Amino acid sequence: MVVKESADEVQIVIDPLAKGKPTLLPTGKIEDRKKSTVSIMPKGLLDKLSREEILDLVAYIYARGDKTNHLFMHDHDE
Repeated sequence: MVVKESADEVQIVIDPLAKGKPTLLPTGKIEDRKKSTVSIMPKGLLDKLSREEILDLVAYIYARGDKTNHLFMHDHDE
């Protein structure tokens, strides 16, 4: 996953869950790039979440983490 990019280098992390430093790649050494067709979200993750947890996750993403956003003010039973 690309975490930072400039004209001279691209910083990537192989495992976004790991706490290591990003790998630096000089842009001149990159031969080819393409977007991944696979989500970085672990497969089956939503299967382990309750309906309420999924709704909270969607609200968090739409609200960009702002807990004062109106999306957090609704009851899940609606």
